[in-house]
Amino acid sequence: MGDDVGAATAEAIKADLEDRADEVLFVFLGRITIAHDEMSADEFNALETEAFRFSGVGALER
Repeated sequence: MGDDVGAATAEAIKADLEDRADEVLFVFLGRITIAHDEMSADEFNALETEAFRFSGVGALER
């Protein structure tokens, strides 16, 4: 979910500032994927890369 929540929040604020608050959804949230101990490091890193694709946070050291 990472960056998706921040992007959605920014879009909601922008719409409000542009007097388009009626276009803002009441609830918004991206897809949530649960990380678990049976995931490979590559699977986990791919999820992390997707989650932070806007902010550019890379894979964490493990």
